Amino acid sequence: MQSLSQSRMFHRVLLLALIVAFMIIASWRFAPAYHSGLSFAGLDPFVSDASSRTNASMDTQIQMLQDQLRSHPDDWQAYSQLGLVYLQKARETGDPTYYQKTEEALDRALSFNPDEYASVSAKGALALARHDFVSALEWGERAKQINPDRSYAYGVIADAQSSWDAMPKPSRLCRQWSICARISVPIHEFPIFENCTGTWMERWN
Repeated sequence: MQSLSQSRMFHRVLLLALIVAFMIIASWRFAPAYHSGLSFAGLDPFVSDASSRTNASMDTQIQMLQDQLRSHPDDWQAYSQLGLVYLQKARETGDPTYYQKTEEALDRALSFNPDEYASVSAKGALALARHDFVSALEWGERAKQINPDRSYAYGVIADAQSSWDAMPKPSRLCRQWSICARISVPIHEFPIFENCTGTWMERWN
């Protein structure tokens, strides 16, 4: 009898794990890409000029900056510009691999100059592109503190706040709640779900 009960519990857990995995994969696969209305115009003259050109020309700009960094590896401005061009390239092509390249270039720029406005603001734009609206808000606020007279940071902040507030609360919750309800499994039987929901509740508070 006990063996039968354990077998049922095992199949229950297995079914739950499969459903969770399916929903996570589906959410990644079908989630719409976030496109901020922010433009890089005025954030950096180099990128403002590059963003109005063709993809081929932008590839040339990337190559030029990479060549510059090979000969001058401490040129933080080139890292900042490269990060911005990568981010613009991601917007134009929809290729998410440019997000990691953007992050690496901007982090390198900030390692030389932590208070560089364009790089800090671009980190906010990158977070928006990744749907990390909390992080985007933090970077936007940081950029505003660095230079409250420049407008780009305010756009990052506004986009982050409006995007986060527009999301219905159920979509912010870990989806395991609804999964548990569908198969009649109490959440308290699975501590990992409690940790997940607790993390989101802390964000709301």
